[in-house]
Amino acid sequence: YMNGRFYYHAWNVLYLGDWVTVDALMGQMPADVTHIRFIRGEPDKQIDLIKVIGKVKINILEQS
Repeated sequence: YMNGRFYYHAWNVLYLGDWVTVDALMGQMPADVTHIRFIRGEPDKQIDLIKVIGKVKINILEQS
């Protein structure tokens, strides 16, 4: 989420005693709540995103 819009990109999940979502692109550890997982797995699974890109509508209920 940046400049009022959601964008698609991949990020990492690391095991550091617990699972932690990390976004190196945005410099977030842990990654914030704007990271919404649609798929997980190997890069070849990303083709499954074609089914949802451009069709998902997100309403922000609260921001702080």
